[in-house]
Amino acid sequence: FAPRPGVAIADADVLVPMVGGAPANVAVQLARLGVPVRFVSAVGNDPFGARVLRALQAEGVDVRAVRRRADRRTGVTLVEVGADGERRFFPFRENSADLSIAPADVDLRVLRGAAILHTGTVSLRMPQARAATRALVREARACGVMVSLDGNLRWGMFPSRTLLLRVARAALRQADIVKATREEARVLLEAPRAQDEELAQRMLARGPRLVLITADAEGTLVATQGIAVHVAALPVVAVDATGAGDAFVGALAAELARGASTLAALRRACAAGALSTTVLGAIASLPRRADVE
Repeated sequence: FAPRPGVAIADADVLVPMVGGAPANVAVQLARLGVPVRFVSAVGNDPFGARVLRALQAEGVDVRAVRRRADRRTGVTLVEVGADGERRFFPFRENSADLSIAPADVDLRVLRGAAILHTGTVSLRMPQARAATRALVREARACGVMVSLDGNLRWGMFPSRTLLLRVARAALRQADIVKATREEARVLLEAPRAQDEELAQRMLARGPRLVLITADAEGTLVATQGIAVHVAALPVVAVDATGAGDAFVGALAAELARGASTLAALRRACAAGALSTTVLGAIASLPRRADVE
């Protein structure tokens, strides 16, 4: 990260190392809320990989399914946070270990006892990682584990817009729970002027049972077949939006895994997402249960 909001990467005298990454953020948010969580990925056999594993273990995340690759490096992304809290990402991810994970690296028994399998779209970039992700999703559906998808469209991490949209739309059809920002939903559905309720209903028609459309300070719409409810955002002084969606998804999954009602889960998810914007960084910004309550 640049050292503080409003400082451009090009002008920064120093950069601050912070552990993060969308699925890892979700894993840590679950752990901070007291939910057992296993993480499936890969890191390089390098100092950054060691740092990532150490940080996840310190948070209570089970990393036994994380592979260490001597022939790959741990992925790095530079993050520039504007004075308004919005981010620009500059990924250095070519030959990164997490994108090299293949079906042979994944023990499907990792799903035993699981309530929810959460995935994003970045792991769908490369053929082998895409196959590994899809194998986990198929196994989850076969054994009754809910599949959660964050439709985080990271254009700079894919070789083409066409590929990202194709794989994201295919993943949407295999998910039970889908979270997307209003902008992401409009792009995925090719509906540039559609309102949140229409977007949610169109997503539900593609297969998911629960859809969440987030709109920053405007709050969140949650929808199932025939029912849509809007939950207002909690007012905070935002510093950095990095990880806010992951805090939201992690808190939602934590409550659903505990058997909470969808509305109760969504209220806590909104609180977690709002709180995470008040601190710079990804994992560093994720709140704990007492903060959410």
